[in-house]
Amino acid sequence: MGKLFDHCRQKPAIVIGSGPSLKYNAHELKDKQDITTLSCLHNFHFLEDIGCPADFYVTLDAGDITIEEVYEGGSKSEDEYWALTKNRKLIAYIATSPKLLEKWQGEVYFYNAPVPDTDFMTYVENIERFNTYVSNGGNVLGACLYIAKAFFGASSIGFLGADFAFGYDKKFHGWDSKYDSKMG
Repeated sequence: MGKLFDHCRQKPAIVIGSGPSLKYNAHELKDKQDITTLSCLHNFHFLEDIGCPADFYVTLDAGDITIEEVYEGGSKSEDEYWALTKNRKLIAYIATSPKLLEKWQGEVYFYNAPVPDTDFMTYVENIERFNTYVSNGGNVLGACLYIAKAFFGASSIGFLGADFAFGYDKKFHGWDSKYDSKMG
């Protein structure tokens, strides 16, 4: 991830969470001009479906759960979403599921976090050894914020879909999610 250092130095950035307000405001990203966007990977299908892809998608979870999150709730087939990754950038925790990395067709940059899994390094050839941790607060949006400020050098941060609560419709996401049907 060191290659991305100062990516948007002295420019604003927008970090995008998966909260219920996302469905009301995400379309505004079409007019973002030269503002870098970092989104939780879980938003991939949603942002792609509305024609507002993020500049960078960020993943933090180590398990295979992240694979389904790329397309779960979307309007296209699983294969269509994986094809879209060809022109997208992923910023991934070093313990990201190898299955997700195999399916992702675009650029991948790695970061470490306070609980590193160094065994994962055996799965990735030529991994960039970047010793600075991404402090994330235990969530992907926290990682997006830290990356935008500490690594990309953004001068200011805008938040989108950063609700951290259930919406009036008792949903935690901006689309129909399996988590909402189980937790809502």
